[in-house]
Amino acid sequence: MSHGSLGRLKLDAQRLGIGLVRKCKLKPGDIVLLYLYSSIDFAVALLASQFAGLRVALANPDYRSTELKHVYRLTKPKRVFVNSRYM
Repeated sequence: MSHGSLGRLKLDAQRLGIGLVRKCKLKPGDIVLLYLYSSIDFAVALLASQFAGLRVALANPDYRSTELKHVYRLTKPKRVFVNSRYM
């Protein structure tokens, strides 16, 4: 994603937030897990989740699989944001 300005960042985050509610059928209070390094994609996902009223859990992409499983079991997210290179 290329954002270029704060206005564009806000617009992209709002659009994603609307999509999380309308297309992914998430409801305010649902939990999403951000399994992303600090980046513009992380910022958009975090802001979008906040716009949608979602609760956000964070997981460091450097976690070992056992650590990630632990976070997932604790938080029980409805959706996970992850970069395709980690799949």
